[in-house]
Amino acid sequence: MARTCGARGRSHRECDPDLLPRDDTRLGRAGRRVPLGGRRPGRLALPPTRRGAVAVPSAYLWVADRFAIGTGLWTISPDYSTGIHVAGLPVEEAIFFVLTNLLVVQGLLLFDWVTARADERGPAYAVAGLVPPSVASLAEAVAARVPDAAEVRRRWQ
Repeated sequence: MARTCGARGRSHRECDPDLLPRDDTRLGRAGRRVPLGGRRPGRLALPPTRRGAVAVPSAYLWVADRFAIGTGLWTISPDYSTGIHVAGLPVEEAIFFVLTNLLVVQGLLLFDWVTARADERGPAYAVAGLVPPSVASLAEAVAARVPDAAEVRRRWQ
């Protein structure tokens, strides 16, 4: 029996915040998961695991940056800074580290999503709608010429 959550008795899969929301309109009724966005249109929500994937490296970089600025290893020019500091770290630096880590996490998720689509239906389907059709056909032609792992091993032995 499927576990349920919430007052409406939805299945556990629908309530799990780490699962990606479904997009039934763009990819047919199969209910493919989309890698960005929240459960409602226009809402960008990060599940707890992704928050951790952004917060941990950001915190490390904040500490390293604060240490480097505090010891004089590098400086931030006051001409190009707001002058607002949080725990001795310029706010621009803190925001920069959060945004770059967010982009890295989302980029890895998108890459994983595209490769899963390629494994499922082929390289042309993986990039359909993301790039012009000419690029999609080029990707399919290149992928057809790339040997699989068994062929590479055979050639190197």
